[in-house]
Amino acid sequence: MQELFPSPAAGRFGRRQKRERGARIPVTVVTGFLGAGKTTLVKHFLETPEGRGTAVLVNEFGEAGIDDALLRDSSEKTVLLGNGCLCCNFRSDLQMALHRLVVDRERGVIPAFGRIVIETSGLADPSPILTTFATDRALGAEFFIEAVITVIAAADGDKTVKKFAEARRQIMLADRIVI
Repeated sequence: MQELFPSPAAGRFGRRQKRERGARIPVTVVTGFLGAGKTTLVKHFLETPEGRGTAVLVNEFGEAGIDDALLRDSSEKTVLLGNGCLCCNFRSDLQMALHRLVVDRERGVIPAFGRIVIETSGLADPSPILTTFATDRALGAEFFIEAVITVIAAADGDKTVKKFAEARRQIMLADRIVI
């Protein structure tokens, strides 16, 4: 599990940084098509010793969030970005949520965390999320993308990849692929 969610001293296939990381918070983006097992993977990680101290941002498509409820027992620091995917809506929602997490942590409203996991909607193209981190200087001062993990369903992942461009895009942007 530690290979998928590396420490700030990222190992193989971790993102290379242009500048020293310092006190910046590592961010792992977990993506994958609908039903691939993203929430299961994140929940399993949060239950490990390495997963302690992790804040989770869950982005769901639809009016009622389910994934954040499944993860809430594993992490007190779960934020739902609902009714759309981060790639389709204004990226300011992501920026505001991340800054709010840092402010709430500093005020003692939520427990301390040293890592953030963003679980995307199954329909999301992760590139706008990555672009947000690359172009927002304020975010760059606080956070860095450590890894993009794409989850693929073993049973029918090959069919999904052939049928949906979003699934192919998720794979192309992945640092790690979990089947």
